[in-house]
Amino acid sequence: MITPEDVLAFEKTFTDKKTYRRFLCIKLKIVDGKTQAQTAQHTGFGFRHVQRIQAQVQQHGLAILKPKQGVIRSPRLLPCEQAEIDLLQQHKGKVGIYELHQALNTLVGRNVSSRNVYRLLKRHGWKAKVPRPIHPNYNEEAQTLFKKTP
Repeated sequence: MITPEDVLAFEKTFTDKKTYRRFLCIKLKIVDGKTQAQTAQHTGFGFRHVQRIQAQVQQHGLAILKPKQGVIRSPRLLPCEQAEIDLLQQHKGKVGIYELHQALNTLVGRNVSSRNVYRLLKRHGWKAKVPRPIHPNYNEEAQTLFKKTP
């Protein structure tokens, strides 16, 4: 539980207006006892945004309000690049992303977003979608006739 003394001591560490405004959502609630609607009106944030900030602080503590401090997530999908390369080599030349997505789910051991497949391909310089060289209904005679007609 965060006490008003903790909040007032933490207030002196801010130098940035943007992060101080987020901090006000907590200060107005704990120190001044304002409601979320009053806090939203005072800070200029939306009601839902104030709720989110207060929930994050309640879950992670005051340190989450500081810039570049918070929940750290791993930027890499797989811990080993060699596993990624092997996975891509197995699926080289196959049409579609569905099989690669299923293989990635089994390799990681959990369901991952299909967006991660595209990130994986981009990270290794592959393109998931390639334009076809010509249209299937391509007709050269119709094109020459069209060019000749004024």
